[in-house]
Amino acid sequence: METSATNRFIEILESRDLKTVTYSSGSTPSDPSGTYFGAVIFGDNGNDPGVPTASAGVGDDTSGVAYITWDQNPWDGVDNGGTSVTFAVNIDSSHAGTFAIGDDNSIGFNVDSSQQVHSVTLRGLVTGPGMAFDWSDVQVSFYSGGSLVESQSVSTLQADTMDSTNWDPEEAMAVVTPTASNVDGVKITATAHLQSTDGTYPGWTDISGQIFVS
Repeated sequence: METSATNRFIEILESRDLKTVTYSSGSTPSDPSGTYFGAVIFGDNGNDPGVPTASAGVGDDTSGVAYITWDQNPWDGVDNGGTSVTFAVNIDSSHAGTFAIGDDNSIGFNVDSSQQVHSVTLRGLVTGPGMAFDWSDVQVSFYSGGSLVESQSVSTLQADTMDSTNWDPEEAMAVVTPTASNVDGVKITATAHLQSTDGTYPGWTDISGQIFVS
């Protein structure tokens, strides 16, 4: 019995090393989607009323928005210095989700009671020259029944046209897939970094980052 338990423990550890992270990038934007989403965009740079700078929700429905000032003086180039982001879906089996941006902005949404987590997609996108969006310090943690079962770090995703003069967009994306089949919750922590060059004032959606949970 002891040998059997030891072998089972080794099998579990080995299986955790087999989860996959798939990376992609290019100048042709894709159209990722998911059951739940959290998104940040340059928007109106925190002006309320105006275009929000963050949103979260279920499917195509937005559950809430936030207004975050990325840069106090964006006319000389945008640089938010990096903002912490946490996107959590049903991590404590409460069928609730939250998208927290920085220390003072949190958006809540409901999670289906039969939710299963099959993948997480992170994307950064800029739509023209002189801009950049980075996801860094990315950690994806998968849960089952409120307990942590797998965790995976993701390399920095950088959509960067800071040195470019053409109008081709740039996208960077990663898809994280757990090995366990009973995953019903997930937490993604990351740093979102928005930038533009001096004299480049981004449009509402010119700099953006999204997280999708499917």
